[in-house]
Amino acid sequence: DTLYQIGSISKVFTALAAMKLVEENRLDIEKPVSHYLKGFTYKKRFDAPEPTVRHLMYHHAGLPSDNFSIFFTKRESVPFTKMAESLADEYAAYPPDHVFSYCNLCVTLEGHVVQNAAGEDFVSYTEQALFKPMGMDHTSFSNEPIEPGLMSKGYLKRKEADHYIVNPMPAGSMISSVSDLAEFMKTLFAGGRHGDAVIAGDDTITRMYRPQNTGVPLDLDMRFGLGWWLSGLDVLGGTRLDYEGVVAWHGGSTVLFNSVLAVLPELKLGVVVLANTSTAQG
Repeated sequence: DTLYQIGSISKVFTALAAMKLVEENRLDIEKPVSHYLKGFTYKKRFDAPEPTVRHLMYHHAGLPSDNFSIFFTKRESVPFTKMAESLADEYAAYPPDHVFSYCNLCVTLEGHVVQNAAGEDFVSYTEQALFKPMGMDHTSFSNEPIEPGLMSKGYLKRKEADHYIVNPMPAGSMISSVSDLAEFMKTLFAGGRHGDAVIAGDDTITRMYRPQNTGVPLDLDMRFGLGWWLSGLDVLGGTRLDYEGVVAWHGGSTVLFNSVLAVLPELKLGVVVLANTSTAQG
């Protein structure tokens, strides 16, 4: 039940929140980003269409990956909705679907879209629509733990350090526990149900495992779904999890924490490992 910052595992939940809104006909991920973020703009040196919400979800929007000037802070938080504004004077790196480029900023925009489509604060919406129905009672996108007494200390180079605020909230601010994330995995294996609660339909869960970038030659054999990595998980010094079925996973790193969550949905088997040191990634 110990709580950790889980970093980019957060992205899976932002994608699930978006897909729940798709099921409810409140969001269309094939629409351009500006359809949901009025005034969204950026510069480009090529003629290409604007990325869609779906492009944000599998890191093919072609936008800058990060805004490190406001990524981590120690005391004052920066609203994640400021990320869209920060793009106005920046150039896109690539046209959409040109090549995979991991993009924290894109998933932050995705969270902004979720907030606008839901008509509700992002933290409140995810708590009520996802975490509470799944029995994840101590989990939140807020940078503050729901139960401070369960929060682990973080260690930077073997020394205890103060926690950092993760400002691109939808991309990496979640605080959760092994037991809460186990409830999430059980929900996935039950086709999107947790007890009597329906978090998402089985078709939606399956769609999230489906590769989105099969038509992108520069991606070679790398595959990414909606919020999930679908290839490239090496464990135990280079042993690759190559099963016949889906291997869906995501890792996470903040200044003081490292994590990984992986599921084999066809076997209904999953694992999550959370660590509270900056050196734990390996």
